[in-house]
Amino acid sequence: MLGAQPAKAHAYILAMFPYPSGSLHMGHARVYSLSDVLARFHRQSGRKVVHPIGWDAFGLPAENAAIERGLAPAAWTQSNIAHMRTQLAALGAAFDWHRELSTSDPAYFRWTQHLFLRLWRAGLVERREALVNWDPVDGTVLANEQVSPDGRAERSGARVELRRLAQWFFKITHYAEDLVGDLDALDWPDSVKQQQLNWIGLQHGVALDLAVAPHCEPAAAPARVEVFVPDAATSTERHGLCIAVGPEHPILASLQRRIAASVRINTDAWLDGGVARRASSHRLRDWLVSRQRSWGTPIPIVHCDSCGPVPVPEDQLPVTHTWTASSTHKAAPGDSDAAACACPKCNGAARRETDTMDTFVDSSWYWLRYLDPHNTSAMASPSCSAQLPTDVYIGGIEHAIMHLLYARFIAKFLAADGVVALERGEPFARLLAQGMVLGTAYRCPDTGKYLAPTDVDTSGEPRVVATGKRAIVSVEKMSKSKHNGVDPMPVFERHGVDATRLYLLYRAAPQDELVWDSAAIVGMERFLARVRTLVDGVCAAGSGGSIASSPPAESGTASSATLAKAMADAREQVTAAMTRFGFPVAVASLIKLSHALADCPPHHAQTRRAVDLLLRLLHPFAPVVTLELAGRLAGAPVTTEQLAWPSAADAAFEVAVQICVVQINGKKAAVMEDVPAVIAHDHAAIQAHVLASPVVAQLLADPATGAQLAPRRVVVAKTGKLVNIVV
Repeated sequence: MLGAQPAKAHAYILAMFPYPSGSLHMGHARVYSLSDVLARFHRQSGRKVVHPIGWDAFGLPAENAAIERGLAPAAWTQSNIAHMRTQLAALGAAFDWHRELSTSDPAYFRWTQHLFLRLWRAGLVERREALVNWDPVDGTVLANEQVSPDGRAERSGARVELRRLAQWFFKITHYAEDLVGDLDALDWPDSVKQQQLNWIGLQHGVALDLAVAPHCEPAAAPARVEVFVPDAATSTERHGLCIAVGPEHPILASLQRRIAASVRINTDAWLDGGVARRASSHRLRDWLVSRQRSWGTPIPIVHCDSCGPVPVPEDQLPVTHTWTASSTHKAAPGDSDAAACACPKCNGAARRETDTMDTFVDSSWYWLRYLDPHNTSAMASPSCSAQLPTDVYIGGIEHAIMHLLYARFIAKFLAADGVVALERGEPFARLLAQGMVLGTAYRCPDTGKYLAPTDVDTSGEPRVVATGKRAIVSVEKMSKSKHNGVDPMPVFERHGVDATRLYLLYRAAPQDELVWDSAAIVGMERFLARVRTLVDGVCAAGSGGSIASSPPAESGTASSATLAKAMADAREQVTAAMTRFGFPVAVASLIKLSHALADCPPHHAQTRRAVDLLLRLLHPFAPVVTLELAGRLAGAPVTTEQLAWPSAADAAFEVAVQICVVQINGKKAAVMEDVPAVIAHDHAAIQAHVLASPVVAQLLADPATGAQLAPRRVVVAKTGKLVNIVV
């Protein structure tokens, strides 16, 4: 086998788990192809790889779909998972299926509830009345991050309303400075880091403890309020400053003011008067985790008239809801339709909390559970810390603020609480934020409504079938609502899974957007056909046996020198691509190597070595066909681990000969490709080899007499790759 096996080490390759919406699209195919490439590379390099998969299964889409179909959301979700599991298998991705998890499984969300109680015990959970974002379509509260800048719900598109409700919050603001300070240590794209910095909005300045009264009611008793003034701010008046009070601030009730309100503060001094202190502030707000839906992780709290909110005892977890078609509903704000229960503290009458948790809580810690998915006594064993943080985390840049920020917060808390040993409490050491896959979308010019492909005539200029009018054509992110998604399964059946993967990996750098064009996949089909032809030729030549027992590469020929260089270049470029995520460059170098092999004699051992090398380097990108062809070459089935990644010191890359340019009186006259590499630094030997060559003898023949012209001087360049003969 090519390549020495390095000492065993761990590699944790994690791609963001999918929402079981019903079927995968090409965006999924791209992200899981990326993770599979890296996982297979590390397995070939001799590392013990964790490459898990699971399902972000709770949430509004499944609940709404179940309502429409009169089904229980659990049944709908499970049927989707079964279908998508089949699609992932067809992708050829080597996932650790024994680690599979689903956030809607009680065996999982029992520990999400345990996480809630840990935060509660640490004083990081609070229930308070707050002015919240209410989505009137989905009937639930939204976090600030889920509201677009124009005031619409990110998912439903509804105009968000402000309502005052009692809600549950996680105190993420307690970790604001750590969330900012530790970003520098992460190997993440600068754009993602900047988005988090902007969202947290950490500022330094002065905090003032002030007496405040409305300027329109000078006789009213003043209230106390702490005001933060950033260092960049200036005051135009020595004894007066206007401040704006947010509509949710409790001071408004005491001042009997209506809601974005303006009050005038009065102070005689700032820092030197003792009413001000140096302080920090941030625009980040505590994480609102309450959701008024049934298909989510139930909040493990009961409400007792005597004791107030009481946590559910650990031995009573998981707290579950009865999810049936009839009970699936959009809860109204303030709905107290909770099951009666006994208070765990006083045994008196109590009510279960009806709110469920934001699904971002479910996904904030799944990276840990993957390492110990069947543990029934803890979130994960302490020994799992040895495999953290993840080596590479792969997902869309659209998760830069919410998911990634929340997961960092929870990881820092779990590290501080002793659940996991994690440097700086950071779960994801390196982030690959892949670009979206875009597809062609069509809209009706009259209504702006997105049209299904069957509603558009694309035989010429795209036109709406119903009206004959020209359709509005755009290239947008693939989604069901825009009818521009591409089902991977028909593409796999038509072009093959390996050709499709190669297209996704070659068409654009992983960080860039990829505009889908199925017609371009045929180029990858031709490449794979060429690889198959090469293997056919070597196998037909009858040089059976393992590579390790093959004779040394032939030397002294032009083809062996060129091929040896192509092999070395391919190994170097593909290996570098694995660490830099330069997959288009890697595929291009493999295509180049296949061309270099085109004219090589299939019976030569060097050719066989090169074909073997090509299959090893190609395997992460096209696993199905390479396992088949490598098995034919070896005469027995092979695994990913057996296709060891070639090292730089591998004997297959010893160049037996080198190229030397020959000049006559300073002008290029010939290129010799048979200079033995062993004399590369022996200038006298190079000179003798060049002058003894029949090609050079012909160049030095007198055109009139045929007699040899005696060289006056021979100059060999320091590199040994250029010889100038002066005659």
